[in-house]
Amino acid sequence: MTDVAIIGLGPVGLSLAQAAKKALPGAEVVGFDPDRERAQRARDSGILDAVKDRLAPALEGASLVVLDVALSEAEPALESIGKLAPPSCIVTDTCSLKRPVLDWAAMFLPPTMGFVGGHLVLDQSPGAGEITTAGATYCLVCGPDTPPEAIRVVVALASAAGAEPLFMNADEHDSFVLATSYLSQIANAAAIDAVVRSPVWRDIQNLKANAFNLGAASSASDVDQLSLGDIATLGVDNLGSVISWIDRLQHELSSIKDSLVRGVEAGEMVDFDTINQERIELLTQRSGSGPKPERPGVRGLLLGEWLNDRAKQRRGAKRP
Repeated sequence: MTDVAIIGLGPVGLSLAQAAKKALPGAEVVGFDPDRERAQRARDSGILDAVKDRLAPALEGASLVVLDVALSEAEPALESIGKLAPPSCIVTDTCSLKRPVLDWAAMFLPPTMGFVGGHLVLDQSPGAGEITTAGATYCLVCGPDTPPEAIRVVVALASAAGAEPLFMNADEHDSFVLATSYLSQIANAAAIDAVVRSPVWRDIQNLKANAFNLGAASSASDVDQLSLGDIATLGVDNLGSVISWIDRLQHELSSIKDSLVRGVEAGEMVDFDTINQERIELLTQRSGSGPKPERPGVRGLLLGEWLNDRAKQRRGAKRP
């Protein structure tokens, strides 16, 4: 093991670059990121031995490739790694969902490459600054034919990062991640759609510019201080209003569920980050303050042509 390639130079990628230096003394650790700002920050950090301007030179001679990119970028990245990296190298990733990544790895990587799926579970969300990997859980997902040497190397990488390796089945891992990280996003998107798609949305916007109090601290006077028992004491009229909104929420959740089923059958990608960002942009704009913002519904964001077009644009711009 002489060379390590870190593809994706965000906080997690840089942390694993440091771990690689500990796990593989004497190894040359190089990196690549198509985002010029991240690449420059990585150069300035001094963590890497070199930051390459193109993917091919970064992969040349690599014995270990660590892929730290968004799930939406993992498929084309793995395809490029399969074509450009040495056929005997070990490959691992950091994506939060493992089943699709394992499927792409099986599709694009030659059988001589050992692939180990990885997911570093942090206590904090990785932003632009440094992160702490000490004490984190490092989920490892392997296929039945994963070479023992590949597993040993990635376990050593996880341990060098100060994380605790945890072997999991891909489907079990993804189920747990969806429950803890994505279910609330789906419910939040449905709640926003239930209100925004209602006939009284324009009137609701008169309450405040930020109708859902996004990013603002809640005060003692806000309704989110009420318990369910408190709501039941508000009177029949108010209780009926709450039930009406719950009915709308159930309708939106049912629609999302149906869309997800159709999307899985069609093999389409779900982009939760886009869902959240679009709703934040929507809710911070008041009606009548300018041109009506583009507002695809949650079903369009999940499965429609709008999302597919956006995904194609991102791939075209970021393909290694």
